[in-house]
Amino acid sequence: MDDLSRRGCRGVVVALGFCVAPASLAQEFRSDKVELFARVSLAQFGSQHENGNGCWGYVAPSGREYALMGVSGAIAVVEITNPTAPVIVGQIAHYDSLWADVKVYRSYAYAVNESGNGVQVIDLTRVDDGVVSLVREVRSNGLWTSHNIALDPVSGFAYPVGSNIANGGLIMLNLSNPSNPQWAGAWTDNYVHDAQVVTYESGRYAGRQVAFCCIGGGLKIVDVTDKARPITLSHFTYPNQRYTHQGWLTEDRTHFLIDDELDELRGQPFTRTIIVNVEDLANPRLAAEYTNGVRATDHNLYIHGLFAYEANYKSGLRVLDVSDPTAPFEVGFFDTFPDEDASPELGFNGAWSTFPFFPSGTVIVSDMQYGLFVLDARQARSGLNFSYPQGRPDAVSTAGGTVVRVEVAARHAEPEPATGKLHVDYGAGVQTVAMTPVSEHVYDAHFPATTCGQFVRYAFSVESTDGIEVQDPFSTSASFYEAFAGDAPTLLIADDFETDAGWTVTHDKDWTDGAWARATPPTSDRGNPSADFDGSGRCFLTGGSDVQRDVDGGATVLTSPKLDLAATLPVVRYARWFYNDDDDEDRLIVEVSGDDGETWVEVESTRQAGGWRTHQFRLADYVVPSAEVRMRFTVADRSPGSTTEAAVDAFQVLDPGCDFPCDVVLRFAASCSSRGKVKATVKSGLPAGAVMHATIDGSEPRLVTINARGKGKTAWNGRFGSVQVCLLECPGLCDTAECP
Repeated sequence: MDDLSRRGCRGVVVALGFCVAPASLAQEFRSDKVELFARVSLAQFGSQHENGNGCWGYVAPSGREYALMGVSGAIAVVEITNPTAPVIVGQIAHYDSLWADVKVYRSYAYAVNESGNGVQVIDLTRVDDGVVSLVREVRSNGLWTSHNIALDPVSGFAYPVGSNIANGGLIMLNLSNPSNPQWAGAWTDNYVHDAQVVTYESGRYAGRQVAFCCIGGGLKIVDVTDKARPITLSHFTYPNQRYTHQGWLTEDRTHFLIDDELDELRGQPFTRTIIVNVEDLANPRLAAEYTNGVRATDHNLYIHGLFAYEANYKSGLRVLDVSDPTAPFEVGFFDTFPDEDASPELGFNGAWSTFPFFPSGTVIVSDMQYGLFVLDARQARSGLNFSYPQGRPDAVSTAGGTVVRVEVAARHAEPEPATGKLHVDYGAGVQTVAMTPVSEHVYDAHFPATTCGQFVRYAFSVESTDGIEVQDPFSTSASFYEAFAGDAPTLLIADDFETDAGWTVTHDKDWTDGAWARATPPTSDRGNPSADFDGSGRCFLTGGSDVQRDVDGGATVLTSPKLDLAATLPVVRYARWFYNDDDDEDRLIVEVSGDDGETWVEVESTRQAGGWRTHQFRLADYVVPSAEVRMRFTVADRSPGSTTEAAVDAFQVLDPGCDFPCDVVLRFAASCSSRGKVKATVKSGLPAGAVMHATIDGSEPRLVTINARGKGKTAWNGRFGSVQVCLLECPGLCDTAECP
């Protein structure tokens, strides 16, 4: 270990062979459908190491699995055959470097870094015995530093890139003797930051060895079959290109997925994956772009089977279903960088790389600050397709019996018959109800009874034949569908903003640019949505259709017309978008007024959300429903130089049509303490989670939530004299209290 602590040390054999106590699993890491087997912290590799970097994997002839973890001063070999109990086998030291990478061919690993050592050849033949050793350092033609190394296991060639020689291009090393790589040539047209090199074994390019080179300024595809005469086949660029960092082919080699490391730092609002059709190597074309709506910088991605695994710095590992590579979607994530869980920042901390190719299905991630993560992604990969031929409900009957037909089909796993469940939350916690099988993979889900006006959260699940319970919604952006309970729901207002319904726009004295406007969103984005939410075409958005205009200075305010919502207890719904590139104190503030704008009550204050989000609320949770209700949406840019954008769409008001069972309200009483605190108490026969609303002197509604004993209460402070407290749901049910 002393040798490892010396800066500038040469490679040494270190057979540690001790079992690592995994770093505390109690550490809070946000995740969805990806679980933590174990973590080896950076400190457990040695206090001399300042950061983690690249990673790769090795499977011994015995079938035992090993993670190769790059740290600032070494390549560490960690056995993960039992993924819950990783064992550090050994470390091969190299010069200290922030950047290092490693690949494997047969029973040898090849490591490079940006400080020196050439290409280190590491012997893994005795790794099962706890021994790893440095064979040699390849320094052909002055090779000393490299940013990365690619490897084609079919042809048996390694390709150091970003090196101190050959213009930083693609160096070619023959691995016919894996322990002693030999110089075979170089492609020197461009600096290469990273590459994937493959041998085509069928189709129009059979027998050709092709390098997909990420050169910063786009993707160059190079035929390297003849090492003495490599041929550039094409150069692909794409819109809003900033730094083409790395990428990987789909397994059918029809598409190449690119992560651009700097686009999120230079105007792209969310993590973006560029998808390139490479069926014609001479004419690659942009097939699609994908974003998961998360604000984080991407770094390295790899594709195994029908899934892409992206190491996206501060948002950790993201798993995408790429069965249709032009329409990927996220199926799971594990955030390895908990420092900024609530809203990941841009920048270069967190997940550096990942390796998803182990036969066991184990996935590893190397994190710069938090070390090696050993992960279980089986649930993310065990997808089933859920469909609803009669639709999903926005409202459910209070009497129970709302039925949803659910059809389940195989996607990446087969569904297990008779395992369907409905998960529903009426406010008192999730209850699970078995769905009724109609045929082998078709179910009817029956919603249980609830009280009127209740918000409903629900989801469906079916087990796969590999024992994984798969839930819908499967997207990592939501855990439940939403509805509300009503006796006879009626849509009172539906504004898609295609016509002028009387919304007004005002500004404060500090505002300078980017006013709310009813418009079609611009197709290229600078933080704004590229399309409206409901597909009608228009929405309200800051800056209107001008992509160059965002909110600057003070506040721009969008206010609704006066809404007559008296004699109802309505639900308000809308879709909203908010983007703020520096995630400072700026917010999209949503407020409601029940007195024509004399006073306002805040409904929500949202920060960076990532894409369109929907929100719904009961009007009576905030104001007493009246004939003078208004809504307003306020956004400001208080920090000079930041980009701030907002949008609103699909504004709706619905009346649940509640016939509230006031006969089960057994007692309603008001009291006032000597300090002017007014309490309202309810005793009822209502179920747990039911809600009512109490008002004081006709205003200031408070939510009363019924507990398991049928009781509920609420309070107001600072009252004097006689006050009247009433239940909104039961007109005329009031009580008076005398305050000192």
